[in-house]
Formats: sequence, structure tokens, C-alpha cells
Amino acid sequence: MDRRRFLMAGLSLSGIAYVCVGAGARAAGRTTTDTPPVVVREAGLPNWPLFEWEQPGGFFNPGQGIMRPPRLAVYGDGTAYADAATRLVLPPVWVTTLHEQALAVLTTPADLVRDPDKPPPADGPYDQVRVRAPAGDFLTARLDGWQGGDPQHAYPARLRELYQQVEAVHRHVVNTGGPWRPEGVLLGVVAIDYVPDHYRDWPKGLPTPGRQLYQEIRLPHGPHGLPRATEKVWPMYRVGKNRFVAATWRFLLPHEIT
Repeated sequence: MDRRRFLMAGLSLSGIAYVCVGAGARAAGRTTTDTPPVVVREAGLPNWPLFEWEQPGGFFNPGQGIMRPPRLAVYGDGTAYADAATRLVLPPVWVTTLHEQALAVLTTPADLVRDPDKPPPADGPYDQVRVRAPAGDFLTARLDGWQGGDPQHAYPARLRELYQQVEAVHRHVVNTGGPWRPEGVLLGVVAIDYVPDHYRDWPKGLPTPGRQLYQEIRLPHGPHGLPRATEKVWPMYRVGKNRFVAATWRFLLPHEIT
């Protein structure tokens, strides 16, 4: 299963190299306010998107910072997916421009330095950008406070220009693309440490969630009738006699299906 949304926290994962792109950058996915973020280099898989933008951060509560689908995933064949819900084949020049622009920014340390006098909002979602490098591996950068086009102008101009490009492609896919409705879904399950007012029993036939705080379960044959959550309200379930979880799902992207 693709665990990218825990990439910046799980530094003990094997097969990943952490590349400090500036003096003083720290190898834990955290940075001082005057150094660029760590850019993670990893081998990845051949079917990963050429470019991907997601917003996985925020409070660790149901509906906030969990199960947000990638905002934009663009594959090597030119197909773009917005929010794992809409898809569109982009003109080749769009794909090339986006890829080259993202690669140029992520390989230029000065473009990633945030103004130390303009800290990002506390506990808000952060942005994560991943791009395929010429050698076939992938570069990933966490960008705190980048969402919304960097309204504080805390980052250099080239990073703001990249956001404008990415957001324009995302908006175009949402407005003109067709629905993406594969059979498979990704189920997110959060452990609840209280007895909710309303719940139902965990459906029979589905894998029983473990006891960890958060887990993802890939369901290649659909959600088996599980309802999707609203933005802030997740359906609650009883697992066994005295355990409770909240759960929702999103559609799988192509590289998550195979």
C-alpha cells in the first residue's frame, strides 16, 4: 500500500534517501524557518504519477487531515486526476511544462526557503509535491503554508508561480473532465476512544480494523455499502464488543489499483 502521506513522519522506512537541499536542513522532515525543507528522494515505482500534489496535514481527527485524496495526479500518459474523482487527458505541452516547472523548483534550494518572519499557520494542512526526476526516481517536498497560493508571499516567486500552474491545471480538470469511478476504493479507519451516540456494527465480510490509531485498507471490489463521510462527520462503527472506529473511503487512483 502506498504510504506517502506518512512519508515525512516515518523516517525509518527503508529504501528512502533523505537529501538535505540546503545547509542546516534537518533530516526529520522539519526545518528551521530560514532553511529549505528536506527534499526526499526515493526510488518509487514505475506506475507512480509523473507529478502529484496533495494536502495530507492538519489535526489528526476524522474529517481533518485524513483521507484527503491527492488534489492533482498527472501520469506519464498525460491523464490527470483531480481529487481522485475527475479525470482528463491533458495536452502534452501542459504535462511537459508542469513537470519541468516542478522539477526545476524542487531541485533549486533557494526556491524552497520560507521567509522566517512569516511562519505558516499552526496545525493547518500542509502541501506535499512529488515529481519524477530524470533518473526515474522521485523527489518529494513538504511545503507548509503553500495552500491558497502562498497569500503571505512567504516563499520565493517561482514557488508561487508553480502553485498557480498547478491550481490552474486542477481547476481545468475539475471543470472539464469526466468522472473517475473505479471499482476499488481506499478505506480510512480511525480508532475512537469513546462510545459514540450513533454507530452501527462493522460490516461482515470486510477486514477487521486493527487497534492502531489510523489505518488504510484497500478494497479492490468496492466499499461494500459503507457510506462516505461528509467533510467533518464520519460514520461510526462498533468492532467487536467494546471497540469503536470511524471510517470513510475514496476512490483509488490508477497506481493504487495495480
